[in-house]
Amino acid sequence: MIIMLIIVGVIFGVIFGFKGFQSYMMKKYMSSATAPAVTVSTIAAIMDEWQPQISAVGSLRAARGVDIASEMAGIVQNVNCKSGNNVKTGQTLLQLNADSDIAQLQTLAAARDLSQSVYERNKKQFIVQAVSKASLDADAADLKVKQAQVAQQETLLRKKTISAPFCRTVGYICGEPRTISESGR
Repeated sequence: MIIMLIIVGVIFGVIFGFKGFQSYMMKKYMSSATAPAVTVSTIAAIMDEWQPQISAVGSLRAARGVDIASEMAGIVQNVNCKSGNNVKTGQTLLQLNADSDIAQLQTLAAARDLSQSVYERNKKQFIVQAVSKASLDADAADLKVKQAQVAQQETLLRKKTISAPFCRTVGYICGEPRTISESGR
């Protein structure tokens, strides 16, 4: 048992001694290492005239700005403001071409009006039992579909107008009317 304890003590002594030696050598190496030389460039200072203005080509971006874009793609029909002007909340800034959408809205409104008159007429006939309840229900459903289509087309038209969300100064880059993509860029 004593021999085993002596052997274990010697093994631990060798391990701790090796680790201590290793740590000592690392400290010695690190203390002898020097920092690499630093390159310094110099130039002689000369007196020169200061130019307060410099002509340059570049671009500016507002520190606090917002990009306003349309949800719809289309061709710009009207730009109702100029860069640098102040605009009021709700003022129309830009209008996309909506001629075909207006014509579609008129078609849908006419179909809705016809459906409304058919429903009203059949409602009176239902009271005197000249038409069935199923026919009146079909007319009511048709009227609701036509009203929803008109509302959808009106929403589409509203999306083709970009209005100012708040009172601020407008700035934009614009030349000729151009197509606005789906992402608004």
